[in-house]
Amino acid sequence: MGHRFDRTCSCKGCGRKAKAAGLTHFSERGGWSVPMGGGDADGNEITVSFGEGRREGETLIGDGDRSEMNFLDSDNHDHYGSGHGPNDNGTDRGQYSGPGH
Repeated sequence: MGHRFDRTCSCKGCGRKAKAAGLTHFSERGGWSVPMGGGDADGNEITVSFGEGRREGETLIGDGDRSEMNFLDSDNHDHYGSGHGPNDNGTDRGQYSGPGH
């Protein structure tokens, strides 16, 4: 019968339900929203994904439209975090050059 859906569970059943709920990366540590396009404060095109579950408060961001690549791969975004971890949960890989960088 399985167990009740839990966003922090890593079993295949919950993983499928998380994907259907809009999470593209799912693990015990939380997940990420579907990457979406937008603009920064200066009007430059960017791609972002927001943390879900235990990753709430974290953001992945990169310059331009990145819909043609796997944005969630580490090399394809900068990571801005909650400030409660190694490097304040932030990683500058040179993928975002806009305001607040």
